[in-house]
Amino acid sequence: MTPEFSVLVTERGWEASAHIPGLRSGDLEVTLEGSRLRIIGKQPDSAHQFEHIIEVPTGFDEAKAQAYYVRSEMRVVIPKQPPGRIDFWK
Repeated sequence: MTPEFSVLVTERGWEASAHIPGLRSGDLEVTLEGSRLRIIGKQPDSAHQFEHIIEVPTGFDEAKAQAYYVRSEMRVVIPKQPPGRIDFWK
């Protein structure tokens, strides 16, 4: 069980997705440390496990990342970071 992840960048943000049948959301561990997205999945009652690491490019708001697992579809969505604001000295 080694899922193929698709990565897509849209106007709203960055998204990674994969079809992973046979799991529940509690069988997945998703972490984001810096620019590294790490996804670990383990099938219940089995020694089969996978680990997948994806590098997330800069310009995305990792603090607002969300992961979903619905009907065998895994998705991680990270919205674009709002443009920075520059305050001028007075």
